[in-house]
Amino acid sequence: MYKPRFMLKWLCVGLLLIFCLGGCAIWDRFFSEEEKAPAELMSEGMEDFDKGSFEAASEEFQKLKDRYPYSKFAIEAELMMANAQYKRKLYDEAFEDYDEFERLHPKNRNIPYVIYRKGMCHFSQASTIDRDQSNIFKAKEEFERLVKKFPRTEYANRARAKIRKCYMDLAEHELYVGQFYYKMNKYRAAVERYRYVLMNYPDLGQYHEALEFLSKCKEKIAKEQKRPDQALPIPQKKAIGSTQKQEGFLETRPPKPIDKPLVKGVVSQGEKSTRPKVPEIGKSTSQKMGLFSVQVGAFLVKENAEELVSGLMRKGYKPFIFQTADSRKRQWYCVRIGNYADLKQASQAASKFYTKQNVPAIVTSIDSPKPVTLKNK
Repeated sequence: MYKPRFMLKWLCVGLLLIFCLGGCAIWDRFFSEEEKAPAELMSEGMEDFDKGSFEAASEEFQKLKDRYPYSKFAIEAELMMANAQYKRKLYDEAFEDYDEFERLHPKNRNIPYVIYRKGMCHFSQASTIDRDQSNIFKAKEEFERLVKKFPRTEYANRARAKIRKCYMDLAEHELYVGQFYYKMNKYRAAVERYRYVLMNYPDLGQYHEALEFLSKCKEKIAKEQKRPDQALPIPQKKAIGSTQKQEGFLETRPPKPIDKPLVKGVVSQGEKSTRPKVPEIGKSTSQKMGLFSVQVGAFLVKENAEELVSGLMRKGYKPFIFQTADSRKRQWYCVRIGNYADLKQASQAASKFYTKQNVPAIVTSIDSPKPVTLKNK
C-alpha cells in the first residue's frame, strides 16, 4: 500500500507531463484572446489608419489577409496596406504593393487610383534638377498610361497635371545640363541640349532661355571656327537612356546629334491636317525660305491641345492643330495661331502674342515644329 506522500508525488509528475505536452493548447484555450472576426480587424485597421498610426494599421490589415484570405474585406485590406506604406513614405514598398494589387485584381474599380498612386510613388522620390531624373521618367510613364487607359476618370485629370510638371522638370534638367556645358565652354554639347529642349518641350515656357543661349553658343562656335589653332572638341555620342556623371550631377538621356532632328515635320499619312488653307503667294525671297507658323503650344495629349484651342478661340484668335510625329513615333499636337509668308512678320506676331497674353510663342516652319529664328543683318 502506497503512502499518501508518494501518491501525491506521482500525481504532480503526471500533471507536469500533461502541461509539457499540451501546455500551449491548454493555455490558448483558457487564457488567450478571442479570435477577431474579419469585420473587426478591418474596423480596427481603419481606425488606426485614420488616427495616423499607419504601422499598427498595416499589422491589422496583414492579419486580415493572412487569417481570412477569402473574406470580402481581404481585397480592401490589400489596398489599405499599400496606402499605409505610402503614408509612411516607404515608396518602394508601397509601389510593390500597388503593383501586386493591379496584377491580382486588374478589373477592380480602384485600378485608376492604384495606377495614379504608382506614379506618385516615383514622383515623390524625384530629386533636384541637377541629379538623375529616372524617377520623373517612370512617374510620367505611369501617369501617361493612366490617361490613355482611363481618360475620363478623376485620377486621369490629376495625372494630366502631373505629366505637365514632369515635362517641366525634365526641361529644367536639360537646361541645367546645357548651362553646365556652356560654362565649361563646350558649346557644341550645349547646342544639343538647347535644341533638345526646343524640340521636346516647346509649350512649357523654357524655350526662350534655350533660344537665347542657343544663339550665344552659335556665336561662340563661329568665333572659334575662325581660329584654326583652337579646334573644338567633338562630343561623344551616347545612346539614349544611358547615364554618366559630370562634375556633381548625373546626366541622363543625352539628345540625338544635332544633324538628325528629333522631330519630323510631316503630317501622318491618312490624316488630314487641321491647318487652314493658305492663299497662294507670288514668288519672292520669303517664298524660297518657305512659309512660317506661330506656335504657342505642343502636347502629347490631344485633349490638352484642344483645351488650349478652345481658350484661344474665346479670346478671339483662330487657332488650329498641326499634328506630327517625332523619331520615337510619338504623336505631337502643335497649337498654332497663324501662318505667314514672311519670317519677320511671323516673329513680330509671336512677340505681340507674348506681350498681350504673357504666353510664350515660337516661329516654326509651316510643315515642321522646328523653331526658326530671324537672323540679324
